[in-house]
Amino acid sequence: MDVMACKICGQPTGWMRLPARGAKTVDLHVCEPCNFWFHSNQELEDILAADGLDCARLNSAGLLTPTLADDFKNGSRQAKVYIDALFTPADIGAEILDVGCSSGYFMEAARRFGASPHGLELNKVKAAYVREGLKLPCYESMEELLAAGARFSRIFMFFSLEYISAPIPFLEQLLGLLNPGGELYVLTPNLEDGLLSVWRNSDFKEFFLNECSICYYSARAANALASRLRNHSGFSVRTTQGYSFLNHFLWHKFRKPTNTGMVGMDEFPAEWMASLATDMDASSELARLIAVFERDYKWLLERHGLGNRIEIKLKGR
Repeated sequence: MDVMACKICGQPTGWMRLPARGAKTVDLHVCEPCNFWFHSNQELEDILAADGLDCARLNSAGLLTPTLADDFKNGSRQAKVYIDALFTPADIGAEILDVGCSSGYFMEAARRFGASPHGLELNKVKAAYVREGLKLPCYESMEELLAAGARFSRIFMFFSLEYISAPIPFLEQLLGLLNPGGELYVLTPNLEDGLLSVWRNSDFKEFFLNECSICYYSARAANALASRLRNHSGFSVRTTQGYSFLNHFLWHKFRKPTNTGMVGMDEFPAEWMASLATDMDASSELARLIAVFERDYKWLLERHGLGNRIEIKLKGR
C-alpha cells in the first residue's frame, strides 16, 4: 500500500488493514500525530449520488433501508432534538444551510422554527424530494451552491464530514459562505467512542468502519483540522454522547446493531420508562433512577472525550 500524506497535517501516514461492516475489509491510512484514520473509495461520489449510501451503510450491517417517508419521519424526531438544543430566537428569519441534508427533515424543522433553510445533497433522489416535496432550495454540488451566491448565518453538517475526501478545502469553502460572525456547526463520529475505546467491543468496531465513511476523526484530529483552517475567527471542539447506556448494553449482549431510527443517538431510556406502570410509587422512583444513571453515564464519557460524536464549532470572520 502506498504511503500517503495525512489529509490534515500533511505528514506521511502508516497503514493497517481491518475488518469492516458487511464482511469487508478497509485499508486505512493512519496518522499517529493527529490520531486520524482515512481510506479511499474512488466510487464514493457515485454511490452517494445514485442513492446507494443507505444500502452500503445499513443493509451491509443487517439493518433495513428505510423508505423515503420513513427516513423523513425518523429524521424529524432527530431534527427536533437538534432544533431544541441549537436554535435561539436569533435564528428566526436567518438563512441557514444544511450540508448533507438527506430528505430535508432538519430543513423542514428549521422552517417551522422560522428560519430560511437551504440544502446541499449529492443524493439526487433526496435532493429532488427536498425541492419538489418540501419546496425548499437544495443544491446537488458545491459548484452549484457557490454559483448561487447565497450567504448564511449558520451552516450545519450532521454526520457528513466523514464522507468528505478533502476536508480542509471543503470546510474553507463553507466558511467563505458565512455572514460576518456566522457559525459552522459540525457533528461527526468519534474514533475514540467509548464503545470502542473503553468497552472494546470488536463487533461495534467492524460496524463503525465501513466503505463509505472514509475519514475517522478523534477529538485531537478535529482540533488539528480546525487549527489548520484559516477562514474563521475561532473554534471549539468537544465530544458529546448521543447513544444511551441501553444502546451500549444491547451491543454488549447481542453483538450487533439495533435500529434506533436516528443517527448518532437513540431514545431507548425514554421508551423504556414509558412502559412503567403509572399508578405505583416505585415507577416514579425507577424513572428517576434511570434518568440519573443515563445523565451520569453520558457525562462521564463526555468528560473523558469518549462521547460517540465530535462537535466542532467554527466562528466566521
